[in-house]
Amino acid sequence: MPAPSHASQPILAKTGVGCRELCSGIDALYLSGIGAAPVGLLDELDVLKAEAVESGAPVDSVLGGYPVRVIGTAMGKYRYCVAHELARFGFTPLKSLSAVRVQPTSHALHGLGPEGTIAGFVVCLPMGD
Repeated sequence: MPAPSHASQPILAKTGVGCRELCSGIDALYLSGIGAAPVGLLDELDVLKAEAVESGAPVDSVLGGYPVRVIGTAMGKYRYCVAHELARFGFTPLKSLSAVRVQPTSHALHGLGPEGTIAGFVVCLPMGD
């Protein structure tokens, strides 16, 4: 069976540049959690975000027992942005949005796979009634 044809092959052939796939799979996954973020968490994030804005750099903290960095900017529509090596988390007090949005890193997706990544965040971020 012949190799599949890709639109970039003629250009690569003309320039003499070779191309080799190093990795394939899911490169982006977004999760969200319905519920309400605890008021104490939002209060803490408010203080840490203000500190990050004032210092011009992320602030190291611990969230749920995990080391994180609170960023001084929002994550899209989410007021608070928290970074961890396995994901970025957005938190909001708004009732019109999911309480939390999770954007796993490629490190998490490639290391744990999409199913393992989802399972890990479901355990880490239980959103109760």
